[in-house]
Amino acid sequence: MKKIVIFSIMLSSLLFGSESYADFLKAHQNEVAKYQEDTQKDFNKFKKDLEDDFNNYKALYKKELKKFETEIYSNWGDKITSSKTKWVEYSPNKMIRKIVDFEKSEIIIEIISKETPQVAEKLLYRESIKTIISSPKKAHSKDILTQRIDAKFKKIAKTAVVKKNIQDKKPILQAVIMSKNSSTKEIIRFISKAKSKTVIKPSKVGKSKVFSMKIKLPKYFPLKKAKQLKDKVRKYAKEYKIETALVYAIMHSESNFNPMAKSHIPAYGLMQIVPRSAGIDAYQMVYKKKRLLPASYLYDSRNNIEMGSAYLHILYYRYLKRIKNPESRLYCVIAGYNTGAGNVSRAFATGKRKGRLKRATDIINTMTPDQVYNALVTKLPHDETKVYLKKVSKRFKIYQRLDL
Repeated sequence: MKKIVIFSIMLSSLLFGSESYADFLKAHQNEVAKYQEDTQKDFNKFKKDLEDDFNNYKALYKKELKKFETEIYSNWGDKITSSKTKWVEYSPNKMIRKIVDFEKSEIIIEIISKETPQVAEKLLYRESIKTIISSPKKAHSKDILTQRIDAKFKKIAKTAVVKKNIQDKKPILQAVIMSKNSSTKEIIRFISKAKSKTVIKPSKVGKSKVFSMKIKLPKYFPLKKAKQLKDKVRKYAKEYKIETALVYAIMHSESNFNPMAKSHIPAYGLMQIVPRSAGIDAYQMVYKKKRLLPASYLYDSRNNIEMGSAYLHILYYRYLKRIKNPESRLYCVIAGYNTGAGNVSRAFATGKRKGRLKRATDIINTMTPDQVYNALVTKLPHDETKVYLKKVSKRFKIYQRLDL
């Protein structure tokens, strides 16, 4: 570019003389200034459109969730939907409900039906088998709420949304419960041993009844789920220079290893990635593009672990890189993953937002790791983050010892 400009100036000077050169230079400077102004305007517009997109997405999520809960209530008399530790799935007519509770390590299958108890029992078995062999790809295709939101958001989005569909076809539960190649008969035997007695309750739907069956998952279920994700965790922890123990500890604390995790923020998947903050920052770092990440992208365990690990890298090596002691920085990164680096700085420095992180870092560098930890658990702006820091820090040490 410089060579072209110099050549143009020389050519202009030779052909038109010094007066024309001055005119050319002025015109060139005006063009550069206009280009810079237009570029800044384009960037500011894109930034605003991206912010608008997330706000619209969030508003759409709340609206569709409320509508979906109303539909559920008319059949079930409650509003149980997916959460950080529960994967909840409904049939299209809302007459079948499956709840996989990753915190309590159990599956609950419920059916509203007019069938006899014997027929209903067979239906419960059938739906239990479907749940055990279901993959994130299959679960996402049956996620009525998310499908509605994604379809409507595509029509109103101003910026490009990542279109890559979920690719994770491995069963969420089967390989953890038994062999991944286990037959239907083996799955039925497992259900027969692990299930509770079928409960029959009154229903809100006509003369139907609710038939419910609970299946207890194996002991150490969370640890077995962690091992199932070992290859992906190792790959991205190494790539983004983060300890595997930290990735496991955050995943455990965020979702209890529930790949279909969903929270009201909204945030999605194993490491509870928020489409706007962690999602945009991490995707930009990895793929050099700012994009809003939909649920279909974040429900894929590979994508989710990559984005979570990349965001931890951003926190550790960019936002909080000036903290000298590795242990002190680790505590701040854990808190930052939950609440953002800006809120971490508020635990140490007051005053204007501009420059507060630097002031906080200077203070942190005068403290011991124990002092930093104590300051965070007493002075962080939100109680949720204080509890989160304690939980993740404890699990981090456990996963270090396990060395998965």
